Amino acid sequence: KYDFIYYLCMIMNIRDIFGELTKETYPHGYESELIKFLPKGAIRDDMGNYSLEIGSNNSYAFTSHLDTAGRDKVFVEHVFEGNLVKTSGKSILGADDKAGMSLMLWLIDRGFPGKYFFFVGEEVGCKGSRYFSQKHIHNRDENLTKIISLDRRGTSSVITHQSRQRTASDIFCGSLCEELNKRGMDYKIDTNGFSTDSLQFKSIYSECTNLSVGYQNEHTTSEYQDLFHLERLANALLSIDFNLLPVDRDPKVYEYLPYTYGGYNSYNYSYSPPLLPPKQDPIESKTFWDKDFGIGGVLTRNLNSGKLQSIQICPGRLAHENKLIEKFLHEIEIDYSEMKWDGLNLVLKSYDQISEQMDRAELGEFIPYLNFYLN
Repeated sequence: KYDFIYYLCMIMNIRDIFGELTKETYPHGYESELIKFLPKGAIRDDMGNYSLEIGSNNSYAFTSHLDTAGRDKVFVEHVFEGNLVKTSGKSILGADDKAGMSLMLWLIDRGFPGKYFFFVGEEVGCKGSRYFSQKHIHNRDENLTKIISLDRRGTSSVITHQSRQRTASDIFCGSLCEELNKRGMDYKIDTNGFSTDSLQFKSIYSECTNLSVGYQNEHTTSEYQDLFHLERLANALLSIDFNLLPVDRDPKVYEYLPYTYGGYNSYNYSYSPPLLPPKQDPIESKTFWDKDFGIGGVLTRNLNSGKLQSIQICPGRLAHENKLIEKFLHEIEIDYSEMKWDGLNLVLKSYDQISEQMDRAELGEFIPYLNFYLN
């Protein structure tokens, strides 16, 4: 049965592979149900991660994660609009990261040389890749210099920084952009990555990047995947010699993005007041029930942008969320001198007194428990 299902999956084109992988969601804890899709010979570790190498002495590894966001395992109803596939609105699609998994299975089926890492628990703090990377600290692969996660929204990003930390050099990422763009793509260096599996290897291997694979609105019921981009990217990856891409970053050197404010470099911006008062967007107020703490709450949301404006939660939940966020920041190795969480915005102050802010929706991508009010 194992070989038969794998064979059926692999004779399909990449659109069909993606369709098979997204018929259901696979929250953390359900990843083992995907074994039927994994290639014969993949090695399982104690955490449930799978790895495979085709060829030998490869200097690069592709990664994707097996889990999808959310708590509940549900069936997905696909809705197609041209080259886009989304859902009926009753569930997420799971393109994050079944798009990356589809690409890796497609490359493996064609015998493309490389190391392939399939990780569990990315959506709950990169549990699988953290476990896997810890073993590499003490048993470093001397051939390996490049970790390429196939797990980024959009169609144009090659990530150089995650959580403000440089994880890949401009030289490496620029060369990868150039190779992809020679093959009809439109990729650019992007410094705005937050956290995915490749981040866990930043202190071990030189180039740890994340590559756009064509999904948008991940973790929501409006998630969709650009299937045409997925096809083009698959064919582009198949024709690149990743061993030849240059390596420039020293993994023992820590480099952070300079502080910016409001999208402008400090002391280097101009401002012109509007001639007319800005138009006010409509605001919706909504009550919700917090079943975990047995109390109601209120939130307000901008109806045009969908952005959360305010949220009222009980002190007990606020304290619990504060502990979850501290644990998450520790797990992804974010250093800070001060942290403030008010239920809507997280403010971190670094040891050099630089402040960074993230709102509840952004944090909810990585700590699904914060999205309780959406249920």
